Order: sequence, then C-alpha cells, then structure tokens
Amino acid sequence: EIDFMLADGDKVDCHFALVGKHTGDFGDLKASGKIIRIPAISTFRIKGGKIAEGWELFDSGDMAKQMKA
Repeated sequence: EIDFMLADGDKVDCHFALVGKHTGDFGDLKASGKIIRIPAISTFRIKGGKIAEGWELFDSGDMAKQMKA
C-alpha cells in the first residue's frame, strides 16, 4: 500500500506499508494467520533515469509484535 511518494531533484521518497498474512514460521515465531501491516520508507537516488541507490527503513520490532499479538 503506497501512502505517498515525493520527488525532489535526483531523490524519490516512498512512504508505504508492507501488508501480508503471517502463514509460516518466522524464526521463533510460529505462524499466527494474522494480517500484519508494517509502515516503511524507501528513498532512491535516480541517475540516468534508473535507480542508482536505494535505502529502506521499517520497524522490525513492530513486525514481531504484530506476529505475536
């Protein structure tokens, strides 16, 4: 789910959420069958019309909390 995107010069920020169903074991966390939503941000540097670099940030602690809840 893309919340919004912002472009400025050679940078693009994308604020979005990873959404999925926890159907398989993940480390010590047993499959819960729950739908989880993890807010995330990606920033890209564009060069020659292509992505030259990218960085992602999301809260893995929140992901684990949602899987356990």
